[in-house]
Amino acid sequence: MNMSNEIVSSETLKSTNVFIVTLDENEIMCEDLEETLIFVGQLLERLKETKAGKYIYVVEHILKENGSYVKGENLFDKCYLIG
Repeated sequence: MNMSNEIVSSETLKSTNVFIVTLDENEIMCEDLEETLIFVGQLLERLKETKAGKYIYVVEHILKENGSYVKGENLFDKCYLIG
C-alpha cells in the first residue's frame, strides 16, 4: 500500500473512507468502523500476553482511486494500549 503524508479535506476527493489498523509495522485495511473496532477488541485480548505495553492505532483515511490513501481532516483517529 502507498501511504501519503498529505492531509486533505474529505470533501475534496471522490473516494472511499477506510480504517487502517497498525500494530508495530503491520497494517490492515478495514472498510467498516464497527467491524474494525470488533477486530481491535479481539486483538487486544489475544495479544495482551505477548505485546503488553504496545499500542494498536486505528486511523481513518481516504482511499483514492489510484489505490493510495491519505489522512483526512476530522476523521476517526484513536490508539488502544495492549495490556
